[in-house]
Amino acid sequence: MSLSDNELRGGAAIQQLHWLAAGQVDSAGLLRAYEAAIARDNGRLNAFLALADDAAQQAAASDARRRANTIGRLDGLVVAVKDNLDVAGLPTT
Repeated sequence: MSLSDNELRGGAAIQQLHWLAAGQVDSAGLLRAYEAAIARDNGRLNAFLALADDAAQQAAASDARRRANTIGRLDGLVVAVKDNLDVAGLPTT
């Protein structure tokens, strides 16, 4: 089963974790789906102040941990953090 970007982004976290565990998508694929939507819509919505420069590397590392079966329960999910919360390396408002 091939999942569309809309399906990937529309799935609840528990569904995304199921898809990851079943090999229907990898963390890098989830990230690409979200990045595509952000690139398409953020100019109009201005919802994201910044994106993590190392997100692709983090997704690849998560995929490697999944292949090695050394993964945490939520590893691989794409998350957005409101810019009023301090995250190292990202701007805070």
